[in-house]
Amino acid sequence: MPQQDIYQEVTKNIITHLQEVQSSDFVAPFSGLATQGIPCNPVTDQTYNGINILSLWFYQQKLKYSTNERATFLQWKNLGM
Repeated sequence: MPQQDIYQEVTKNIITHLQEVQSSDFVAPFSGLATQGIPCNPVTDQTYNGINILSLWFYQQKLKYSTNERATFLQWKNLGM
């Protein structure tokens, strides 16, 4: 996916989430994701950075993932999962 498309997708997600809340009791619907920490790879112990953080947080919320850990299929397989 071209870089411009990624930024447009993240912007679209932010706008969609913000439109779902009432201004009288505003709490960003994605603010709770930040409390789980920056998305990380449990195999490499590296945290994601930049636009990847927001993108992974949105997918985490959309797919109802309970952890902020992200790895490839082979990395999970090598971990025995």
